[in-house]
Formats: sequence, structure tokens, C-alpha cells
Amino acid sequence: MNQREKILVSLVGLLIIFGVLYLGYGRYASAYDQRAKQLAALQGQIDQEEFVEIQAILAAQRLATYRDHSLPEDYRVSQSLYSNWLHEKVGEVGFEDVSIKPLSGKKVGMHAEYAFSVRAKAPLARVTQFCYEFYAFDVLHKIKSISLRPLPDTENLEVTLAVEAIGIQGVDDLVDAKSKRREPLTHGHLADYQKVILARDFFRPGNKTPKLVSTTKHTAEMGKTFSYAVKAEDPDKKDRVSFKLGEGAPTGLQISERGTISWKPSELGEFKFNVMVHDNRQPTVMDSKEFTIAVVEPKPPEAKPEPKPSFDDAAHAFLTATIVSGEHPEAWVSLRTKNKMLRLKPGEKFEIGQLQGKILSVGDKMIEIQIGGETVQLRIGQPLSEARSAAEL
Repeated sequence: MNQREKILVSLVGLLIIFGVLYLGYGRYASAYDQRAKQLAALQGQIDQEEFVEIQAILAAQRLATYRDHSLPEDYRVSQSLYSNWLHEKVGEVGFEDVSIKPLSGKKVGMHAEYAFSVRAKAPLARVTQFCYEFYAFDVLHKIKSISLRPLPDTENLEVTLAVEAIGIQGVDDLVDAKSKRREPLTHGHLADYQKVILARDFFRPGNKTPKLVSTTKHTAEMGKTFSYAVKAEDPDKKDRVSFKLGEGAPTGLQISERGTISWKPSELGEFKFNVMVHDNRQPTVMDSKEFTIAVVEPKPPEAKPEPKPSFDDAAHAFLTATIVSGEHPEAWVSLRTKNKMLRLKPGEKFEIGQLQGKILSVGDKMIEIQIGGETVQLRIGQPLSEARSAAEL
């Protein structure tokens, strides 16, 4: 065998070896892949069974939670319990003309569904409050539908609610509303919901801000009670406004809900504080102004003039006649208030009401009288009060 043949035989031998090795590897790889697939299938079955077990555990936990928040299974008990709760809540929030009717329920699998209808009248703020209280009662119930229709000449809406609740099989205990209360809700407390909902009240014009229109600078005397009625105007004429003090009010100063400031200052100085006014709409809007009260020394008491009499006889005493014949002339003065006639002679003094004087002379149709050092004339038909007026000039 020459060299060439040896090389050829070596090549053929190598090919045979490689072929045997390839066939052996193929059989091994095929068996390995098959075993790996079997293992994967078994693992998949295990995972599926574990998943089903976990789902069963979660379902049992959810069922336990649902039962904890469920109405009793008994239809009559649930209907009475839930109807009483609805009546209590609509009363608390101030619904008017309320009508609550239980509707026919139905049993579905392991639970029973109970339906109720609620009809009432209430403003949007109270409807919002009811909905908040409804979902704060953490039981299996929901508002299936709600209808709001504005009523003329009032802030009330005609409210129609369809409510559903669930009772799960195996639940016998009554639900305690206080222990099942959940607060706050997802988006906050009641005020947070009202702030958003009432600001978008499509049934009423927007709430306009009341304005303080009173003078803000005042003077008070130390030791004396200061009182002032603050005034405000609200463009929404049907709104009712209320007042309250802001920051900086001095000790003892108060303001009534109607806006009357009262204070008895005990020291001198200038005091600043804020007064706020707000309306009764929801959400409420407010105006505020700074007021200033300067406390000064009290004024000295003023001397009071003596009161004048409310009635003077001199105003109703008239010179009615003069008698000049004879040695003793007379002036006849009629006192109409007393139905009396005075006959006065020259030199004679008289006092009629607040008028004091002296007859100087009696002439034809005229006399001369001295009043307070002044001489005045009085004609027949004139009252004596005119003589006093002339003397005072």
C-alpha cells in the first residue's frame, strides 16, 4: 500500500468516526430535548395548580371580605335594615318630601340583590353630602342611577335615586353602620368633594361674592361701650350673609353673626383687625376688610340746659280790651287755658306762666308793659307771649 492509499484509508476512517459520533450525539440530544419538554410540561402543570390554588385562596379572602361588608342573607331583615339606614341618612342631610320604596330583589348564585328607589327634594349641597355619606357606609351597595331636575323659584332639585345592595349567603349578623364607616373617601373629605362639585353647579348661576360696604375707620371712647353695625351687599339677593372676626381683634371685641361690633375698650391706642363676610351658599365665598378703631379719652360731660316747659300759659293769654274812662283804667287779659279774665291796672305786677311783667300804662286799644327792664307795647288781640318775644330782641 503506497502512501496515497494510506492517506485515503485514513480519511475514510475519520469520516466513519465522525459519522458514528454525529449519530450518537443526535440520539442523545433528541432524548434530552424530550426529557426537557416533559419537565417543562410537569412544571407548567405545577404552576397551573399553584395558580389555581392561589386564586382559590384570594377568592376565599375576597369572599370573606365581601361577607364582612354584606347585608344579611335574609331578605326581610336586609330590607328592613337598609331601609331604616336610608331614612336615617336622608333625614340627617335634610332631604325634603322623601319617598323610599323597596323594590323586588333577586337571588343570583350565592348572593341576593336588593333594590330601593329614593325620591326627594334637596339642594345640590345636600345631594353631595348624601352621596358622600352613602359611600362612607362601607357595605356592598351602590347608586345605580341618579337623576337631578331643577325646580323653579328654589334652590332645590328633584332627586331620584336607584340604589342596590347585596346580601351574601351565610351572613346572619346585622351590619353596624358606625363600625363600617370609611372616611375619608378616595378624593378626600366631604368639603373636598363639595368644593369641586358645587363649583360646577350647572343648575344655578355662579355664586357671587358679597362685599363689605361699611366705613372701616372709627373712634371709640375709653371705658364706654362702642357699637357699630357692619353692612355688606350680596349681588345674589336671596343669599343670607354672616359676619365673623379675622385675625388681630383686640381682647373683648366681638361681632354678632348679623354684623354688630360691640366693644368696651380699656386702654388708649389704635387697634386694627379684620372683619369677614360670607354667604350661605356652598361653596361659600368671602370678602374681608381691615377695620381700625382709635380709642381716645372720653369727652367731658356737657352741661344740659334747663328744659323749657312744654306748655306756656302766656302763649294763650290775650289782651282783649282796655278801659280808659274813669280814674282807674284797666287792661283786660283773657287766660284761655283757665277760662279766667284778669283786670290789670297801671303799676300792677303780674305773672302768667313763664312771663313776669308790670303794667306801665293803659291806652286806647294798646298798653305798655315792662318785661325784664324793657318796655314793650301790646295791642288788643295780641298774646302776651309776643310782648316777651319783643323784649328779648
